[in-house]
Amino acid sequence: RWGVDYLKYDSCWASNDHETAFVEYAAMRDALNSTGRPVLYSLCGWNAWYATEGARLANSWRIAADCDEWANVYVAVRTNEALHAYAGPGHYNDPDMLLGSNPEAPAQLHPKQVQAQFSLWAVMAAPLLIGSRLLDMPASDLETYLNAEVIAIDQDPLGVQGVPVWSNCPAFAPRDNWWNSPWSMPHEVAVAWSQALAALATVTLTS
Repeated sequence: RWGVDYLKYDSCWASNDHETAFVEYAAMRDALNSTGRPVLYSLCGWNAWYATEGARLANSWRIAADCDEWANVYVAVRTNEALHAYAGPGHYNDPDMLLGSNPEAPAQLHPKQVQAQFSLWAVMAAPLLIGSRLLDMPASDLETYLNAEVIAIDQDPLGVQGVPVWSNCPAFAPRDNWWNSPWSMPHEVAVAWSQALAALATVTLTS
């Protein structure tokens, strides 16, 4: 026995149609279940349509491309926003791994963008998977990824994906918005994400 706890099953573009992909992923699901060992099963196919059948097939499913630059982080968040109804306890939309600001990576994020991505992933109850080398990770990334309060939001037992509750622009374009997620503790979580503000602004929230 290997003692495996997590399997990310990548289609590598093997199946471009929905039904074939679902059959292939279901076969691996059944094989994992037959072992009697609880294995966190993650689908990887880069397509938002994986979410429609994701909960019956796996614990998480990838819905966006690599987040190796800020533009891709933005698209992943917007895509995940539209898929929130498919997520819930034990089954989650996966907007992809956290690649950080490692200068050795093909592309990199600014440390502040790393913080923003981590906060958004947490309020969306997304899987927190680090996709960069731990041995030479910048200290700023390590500090971000070890933030126990943010991790607690992501790992809250309710497992509910947060959604935008206010925006100054409904279009799929840079905008200012607030995300909110219910929490098992006696309060809720809010994340501000500004893509358009050119100056400081004051925003007041009421429950």
